[in-house]
Amino acid sequence: SHYRGIVHLPIPRSIAQGPVKPLALDVVVDCSGSMSGAAAEQARCALSVLGGELSEHDDLRVFFAGSKPHAALGKPHACTAAFLRRDFGAVINAVNADRGQQHIALALAKAAESQTKPRDVLLVTNGAPSEIAQCLRRVRQSRQRIFVIGLGHAPNAEFCCALAKASAGQAAFAAPSESIAAPLHSLLARMRADPLELHAAAPAGVVASKSFSQGIFAGDVLTLYFKFSKIPNQIASVELCDGKQIFVIKSMRWKMV
Repeated sequence: SHYRGIVHLPIPRSIAQGPVKPLALDVVVDCSGSMSGAAAEQARCALSVLGGELSEHDDLRVFFAGSKPHAALGKPHACTAAFLRRDFGAVINAVNADRGQQHIALALAKAAESQTKPRDVLLVTNGAPSEIAQCLRRVRQSRQRIFVIGLGHAPNAEFCCALAKASAGQAAFAAPSESIAAPLHSLLARMRADPLELHAAAPAGVVASKSFSQGIFAGDVLTLYFKFSKIPNQIASVELCDGKQIFVIKSMRWKMV
């Protein structure tokens, strides 16, 4: 007979204390008619909060999604205080649900076609369920990591999560009654972070969750599985490497399943 078990291993945020990595960021804002009402107001709020998270070391482009994609800021701009106040402020004021049908894949393609280096994408939307297959094909053809902030009273979580997972990004959500600052900060922190490499795991035979095939990051919860002929007499631990040093993370007791 065999014993099967599982353990959840939180990766401390404290191990990610290196220098802040500059962002090369494309913001794609859904300005289709589906964003009318609270979602459009949230989108403007999200961009305002974003401006406070950026520095002159980051560069930014902005695209609007609708019936036709529109480059609101088509060239990379350093996020200086003057740029954020003048140019980015004007873009925020231009965000409305007035650009027709929802064609997010076209906006993602427009952002990707003019890339000269890998850039992350922040997609601000309430989700586009009819475009899942098309957007997934677009993501697989590009070097874009997609980070999605799902807005409105009922954002399409299936679309947001599928797009983020397929591109090694992340999705977060905020209802109209919730602050958008925390989920947006979490997405930006993930963009700036470098992945950790799983260097070793103990006891022998432990298998890490396949959901981390795109990388392990500080703040994640790593799931470990085991199948042994007898219950292991040591707690689970992993060694994670950031390219410079190795961190040993130890778990609580195994849970039998």
